[in-house]
Amino acid sequence: MLCQKCNKAVATYHQLDLEDGTWVQRHVCEQCALGVELAPPPAKALGSIGKILIEATVEPRVDPEDEFSCPGCSMSYSTFRKQRRLGCQRCYETFHSDLVQIFRRVQEHTNHRGKVPGRPNATPPAPLELERLRSNLQRAIEEERFEDAALYRDKMRRLTDDTERT
Repeated sequence: MLCQKCNKAVATYHQLDLEDGTWVQRHVCEQCALGVELAPPPAKALGSIGKILIEATVEPRVDPEDEFSCPGCSMSYSTFRKQRRLGCQRCYETFHSDLVQIFRRVQEHTNHRGKVPGRPNATPPAPLELERLRSNLQRAIEEERFEDAALYRDKMRRLTDDTERT
């Protein structure tokens, strides 16, 4: 592909931009790339991610009368915002509503869904499997299918016992 500016050299720099709702492609050679601004301004390049990061770093204005602090360590909300760290376990309860808003801006979920720490080769019981078995057990008891209920109960025990043994 030839350079769109000089139509002589091979285009080695390629850029795809969204301008006024349409995609615009630019293909230029190395010499022409020095004279053409290929990269958009950083704020435009970052888009909504940049806006979220900028908003997360801007300190909200808090009136001293509205200021509240953790009963466990006496850390104020403004101190937490400055340090970006909580002082103790009770801070999570004290600043819960604010933390949820911060987590939602930065990530999809407000609860941890990552790896579960544990011993090597230990697999925790699948919470969804246990919940499914528990609801099946409850339904079997309500419908007076006690043989099925016993099977569900035994499966639940096996799941939890296997985890405790490893």
